[in-house]
Amino acid sequence: MRVKGFTLVEMMVVVAIIAVLAMVAVPDFSAWIANNKVHAKAEALAAGLNTARTEALKRSASVSVRFTDTGGMLDGGWVVCPADRTAADGTCAAADLIDSRKGENTTEPVDVNPVGATMVTFTSLGTAAAKDVAGGERVAAFDVKSSKTSEVRRVAISSGGRINVCKPDGTGYGAC
Repeated sequence: MRVKGFTLVEMMVVVAIIAVLAMVAVPDFSAWIANNKVHAKAEALAAGLNTARTEALKRSASVSVRFTDTGGMLDGGWVVCPADRTAADGTCAAADLIDSRKGENTTEPVDVNPVGATMVTFTSLGTAAAKDVAGGERVAAFDVKSSKTSEVRRVAISSGGRINVCKPDGTGYGAC
């Protein structure tokens, strides 16, 4: 009489097939996660800018958003304050704070154009001011990238105040 079930050889073949499939899938999954993190950070930066622009329109007054850095590298955090209450270094008192987001302590870069700019000021009409409250060049674009993937997302700020998240290489959905 024959017993129903699987033999040891059949089980080993199934385990080997599963192992091969897992080895093929894991690198693609890691790249997908890295691409997702780049996109999420770009969307978070755009949200901070949109918050400042909306507040400027709502208050009929200039509002500044200063992006925070960790060790000289932008980390995705921001502080939104009325422009007339923002110090030259971009700080403001807690009582004047409109919104803020804590950045991530990360080693992934966020490039800024022009280099070194960390602040954007929106006028009461919602347009991006040519200079920030400290007199420096306004941020025109952020490029968010990762060392783990070739994915790059740009957060572009037009002089009219429009914020756009796009791909700077011109490929795929959301091309600049």
